[in-house]
Amino acid sequence: MENTKETVEKIIKKIRDLRKEKGYSNEAMAMDLDISTSAYNKMERMEASISLERFIKIREILEVPYSEFFDCTTKNVYKQDLKDSSIGHYEIQTLNQENQEITKKLISNYDQQIMHLQKEIEFLKQIVNLEKIKS
Repeated sequence: MENTKETVEKIIKKIRDLRKEKGYSNEAMAMDLDISTSAYNKMERMEASISLERFIKIREILEVPYSEFFDCTTKNVYKQDLKDSSIGHYEIQTLNQENQEITKKLISNYDQQIMHLQKEIEFLKQIVNLEKIKS
């Protein structure tokens, strides 16, 4: 299990990566957070801590879910049936695996269609070239 400092470092890195990915400069983030650029830079360098309120505001600016900042993957969903007080266990992984298989099949079909169309284009180019030669 990682310690608090490592967790904070990962979150700060994620903030920096998302900021860059979304095209925000340090200055723009600072302005949206209503702080100085220097203060924002200190947060990204971990020379100043981020308050919970500021973290929430950063998440809103970057328009990402909270889960984006944390390593939280849920493979199982638990459901409680109130009639018999038992807990049912459903594997989401099965659904995910089915989706992956369907996606692979779709990609394969698209690849085949692309290859067929490329061959057809080549054939049509040959016909056009033959017509040019004849005329």
